[in-house]
Amino acid sequence: MDQLRVFARWLNQRSKAGSSSSDKRSVNTRINRGSAKERCQFTLLLCTTNPGLHQTLCTKSRKFSNLSRVGRVAQLDRAPASGAGGRGFEPRLVQKPRVDGGFLFFGGFVPAPLFLLASGSPRRKVLLEALGLPFTVVPNPWDEAAPAWEWAAAQVHRLAREKLIHFLHNHPLNEFPVLTADTLLSFRGKALNKPDDETEAWSFYRRLAGRRHRVLTSFAMGDPKTGRIRQRTVATTVRFVPWDQELYRRYLDRGEWHDAAGGYKIQETGSILVSSLRGSWTNVVGLPIAEVYAMIRQTLRVREV
Repeated sequence: MDQLRVFARWLNQRSKAGSSSSDKRSVNTRINRGSAKERCQFTLLLCTTNPGLHQTLCTKSRKFSNLSRVGRVAQLDRAPASGAGGRGFEPRLVQKPRVDGGFLFFGGFVPAPLFLLASGSPRRKVLLEALGLPFTVVPNPWDEAAPAWEWAAAQVHRLAREKLIHFLHNHPLNEFPVLTADTLLSFRGKALNKPDDETEAWSFYRRLAGRRHRVLTSFAMGDPKTGRIRQRTVATTVRFVPWDQELYRRYLDRGEWHDAAGGYKIQETGSILVSSLRGSWTNVVGLPIAEVYAMIRQTLRVREV
């Protein structure tokens, strides 16, 4: 994706002097070299980084059928830009009922995303990719600070919902459903978030060793079309192995406590600390994929009505 951003910046500079046939051939070569997922990301990137570039590089979408049973057409339209003098164009995604479709970019079809994942977690991205549904990851920075007195269940529910509302408020023109999530570890009702350093991670291990704790993930999906927000919280009970200083020290030295709720990552070598688990394993990773898939299907089904 970083290479695509560099290439997009180069095209932005070239577009200021006017698009030529050689530019179009360069774009076509770069697009055909990548995967279908890369083509989709690159097309959306071009249309969002340079409002005027897609006027010459992107052609209008056509209607396609039998491409997705749950998808709706996302058509790249052109609307007058709000820049000086009203010159240029800006992208506008327009939905049409009961038609599947996507982008037509230099003769190659790129499926439109069904929803947006407003999260910077690579683990959630990998889990969603296993579903095979087209989606786009978008940044959504948010301060996850919480008061010490707040209970874990209330905190995870609040953070997931606030992330969603924050994104919808800052992107009023977005028409795609948006998915946000938050995961934390609950021990005796109190939240154990991501440790700040090795000392805090070590204190987490001392408290959790030989005991049960719950991993809570709350996920929310908002649909700008219907104005409805769906949210659910899933809990998984995990028991750690009894205290073994040498075992826990070796795991601490691996550095997996970075960016991990409770200071461990079960999808990597953190499984050596787990003696039993009751509930969704993917929930501990960061997203209860079965429950999330059910919510996505429900949201998209309502949009088709």
